[in-house]
Amino acid sequence: MATLIEMPELSDAMVTGRVLGWMKLEGDAVEAGDAIAEIETDKAAMELEAHTAGTLLKIVAQPGDEIPIGGALAIVGEPGENIDDIIAKLDTIAADALPNDPAPLPIVPVAYAPLQPTVTSLHISPLAQRIAHENNIDLTHIKGSGPDGRIVKRDVEEAIAKASRSTEAP
Repeated sequence: MATLIEMPELSDAMVTGRVLGWMKLEGDAVEAGDAIAEIETDKAAMELEAHTAGTLLKIVAQPGDEIPIGGALAIVGEPGENIDDIIAKLDTIAADALPNDPAPLPIVPVAYAPLQPTVTSLHISPLAQRIAHENNIDLTHIKGSGPDGRIVKRDVEEAIAKASRSTEAP
């Protein structure tokens, strides 16, 4: 009975594998444990071993093809065995995998706003940050006078005084 050789999961992160080449050709005898193809995973290139003995009746995946885990690679069976039903199933699966509407998706331009500095991207002492939070002071507009431009308590107190002077009536 013919057996379908599928793409094995060769690593935990593997989703697909690429067929690099075949070591056996259609019509070649295959023994269990024979290396029949070379598969490239997300991490390395490995030899694929046959799990069943027989004749390589059909190579489904060609070199360069990227096949998902469980996807068909080849069919092994007895010489002269009819594999039309297996090939028909593979064609049905492939047709079902195609999208119904092959029209390309429209490209929508996206406008990006320039990034605004955030409190986390500023150098602020913890005390200055607490005082600013308690007094609803926007730290993005304060120039730090501490080491490497760090905003310190004195800078926040000056901003509080400046804000109170600007809110006073003349």
